This record gives sequence, structure tokens and C-alpha cells, in this order.
Amino acid sequence: MLRRTNAELKMYIVAIGWLYVVMMMAAVSDSLLKGVIRFVFLGALPVGLLLWVKLMRYRTREAERAQTQAAEGSDGSDGPDGSDVARKADQA
Repeated sequence: MLRRTNAELKMYIVAIGWLYVVMMMAAVSDSLLKGVIRFVFLGALPVGLLLWVKLMRYRTREAERAQTQAAEGSDGSDGPDGSDVARKADQA
């Protein structure tokens, strides 16, 4: 599940606004080719790079969190209360 902070949401709003501004700049260009080039190089590439960097940070954070949870959970208990260990002891 993706958890978004207030700062991340503001970043997405700014990115959407920037894409809108670049799209309007591209729409009033002299030719279609100039418009496409402006949109790609001023809008799509920078915003795509920004979102890619943020996504990689999120994936790295989630991987580290999963790794620490796996390290904490490797003491033999499956549940937080050790219920699996207690069940195994009852069966023996």
C-alpha cells in the first residue's frame, strides 16, 4: 500500500501543474514538431525522471523495511505473540 505524505502530494500537484503549463506552451508552438519536442524535453522527461527517482526511493525504503521485519521475525515465531511457537509446543 502506498502511503503518501503531505509533501509528496504537493510534489505531485506541482508536477501536474508543470505538465499543464508545458502542454499549453507546446499547443501554441509554430509547428507540430516544435510542440512535440517542447513537450517531451520540457515536460515528459523531467517529470518522468522526478517520478522515477521518487519511486526508486519508495521501493528502497520498502525493501529495507521488509528486510528489517524479516530479521526481527526470524526468532522462530510466526505471529507477534509467538502463537505458532506455542502451538508447536502443544503438539509435541
